[in-house]
Amino acid sequence: MSTIGDVAKIAGVSAMTVSRVINDSGYVKQDTREKIEKAIMQLDYRPNMVAKSLVTRRTNIIAYIVSDISDPFYNKVSKGIAETCLKHNFSFIICDATNQRILDSQIRMIGDRQIDGVIFHDLDIKQAEVDNLLSLGRKIVMLENETNLKSVFSIRGNDKKGAKQATNHLISKGHKRIACLKGPTDQRNSMGNLSFQDSFKRRAWIERTDGYEEALSDSGLDFRMFFDGCVESAMGYSLAQDFVRRWKELPSESRPTAVYCESDILAFGVLSKALEFGIKVPSELAIAGHDGLDMASMIYPQITTVKQQRYTMGQLSADMLIDFIEHGQREGSLLLDEELSQGQTT
Repeated sequence: MSTIGDVAKIAGVSAMTVSRVINDSGYVKQDTREKIEKAIMQLDYRPNMVAKSLVTRRTNIIAYIVSDISDPFYNKVSKGIAETCLKHNFSFIICDATNQRILDSQIRMIGDRQIDGVIFHDLDIKQAEVDNLLSLGRKIVMLENETNLKSVFSIRGNDKKGAKQATNHLISKGHKRIACLKGPTDQRNSMGNLSFQDSFKRRAWIERTDGYEEALSDSGLDFRMFFDGCVESAMGYSLAQDFVRRWKELPSESRPTAVYCESDILAFGVLSKALEFGIKVPSELAIAGHDGLDMASMIYPQITTVKQQRYTMGQLSADMLIDFIEHGQREGSLLLDEELSQGQTT
């Protein structure tokens, strides 16, 4: 295995000069730099990252902490992070935070270990936790946090606008009785045994419900009908199927002819039970989802859904975090537009 001394010998310079080039820590003449870089390539030299981190006080490692790693929403977000990290010669680790105790442990780990920065996604991080990590030199980007925080950068999807698009699309198809299958928007719920994410996730549901109601109001429609849903996949799927059972029990003149589901998981559940019961989709019941999961376009009939920019969300968050690590933390926010993708269920 080659050493920094071997590189220095071939390039005809001191080991200290090679170190400056590797760590980008001081001025080196361009022709000398080129000699060193050529020697590094010739020897296929790999710097000792532990030793390098002692000099730069950086490890080029970031963490991505999500509330449920099994949720299919996060796959493209993590891909965007991974490809951006590769481009910048960074590594990243994914951490699952399925309850408050684990989340607290993950936050302590970020502070205790040599991790340069962290992307928190779909969590309820508090200002005191942010302030503590920043005081330890960690850099932070928030994705869809429950509350707005100072001193960090946050990225969110425009949930209200997306929900309004979906509902307006159903209205444009002639529907006047449009139901909403939504998540719990306050601490009071009749479901019990909620997942960790459902125990705090309110913001997205509130904004999507507001978008649904605003679209109906703008169109002069008085009909409102709400049904319970949630984030957790198995329970959400089951609640969505319950909606179809209750739909069949309603008099035909009172049944909604369409339903806006505030997540694609809920839309999958509605579609599955509707097909099982022989309900014609979309002529008897039109279905629109939200999130743009890959499966929405892979099943038949393809689900109409509001697509979030999941890959872009990951790419931007990693780009910004790496910039903060290299140039200092910044505060700000970004709202990403969402796009309606029409399938065969509306």
